[in-house]
Amino acid sequence: MLIGERESQTSTYGNYFVAFNYDLKGGEKTSLTSFNNGFMRWKFKKLARFDSSRAPDIVFSHPSCTACEADYFLSSFRFDSTEAKWGVRTWSEKSTEILIGSDYSVDAEENSKDDCLFKFADFNGDGFDDLAVRCLAVTEQGKILEDTTTIYTIQHGQPQVLIVRDHQQLATIRDQLCVDAKKSKLCPSK
Repeated sequence: MLIGERESQTSTYGNYFVAFNYDLKGGEKTSLTSFNNGFMRWKFKKLARFDSSRAPDIVFSHPSCTACEADYFLSSFRFDSTEAKWGVRTWSEKSTEILIGSDYSVDAEENSKDDCLFKFADFNGDGFDDLAVRCLAVTEQGKILEDTTTIYTIQHGQPQVLIVRDHQQLATIRDQLCVDAKKSKLCPSK
């Protein structure tokens, strides 16, 4: 169950969504996140099959905040068949969010933002979806500070975050990311 909240019926600023499990038999409602933690401007992206569970993950995007220098994330709800409940998928060290972009923010050296592309596909050949994310950390002057490509996958029931370093694999993934991509600094001009 997903409940949207806003300041007033006509307000579009600050839309906030909280996710719950609801037990139809017992009538019990439990939050999928810790108390008062929800998602600003929740937006459905895709149903993805990261593993062999009965239900696919519900993948969505959300910003870290509104009216600020936001980071933009992907997260997903996954069904735990053992507990018969939904939860937010954890990817690494209790992180449930995957960075897919950011606004310019001021750091110690210079203003920079993350320009990212992402795509769901079977990148490791196991028959399930993986998520590839390539991000460029770029200054306002266009200087590239960092270029990273990461694969998010599930192996043997455990989430894996794999930094891609092999040049051939990087080229293959980057080509796939640019298929049907809107104009992006990450894709060469056609």
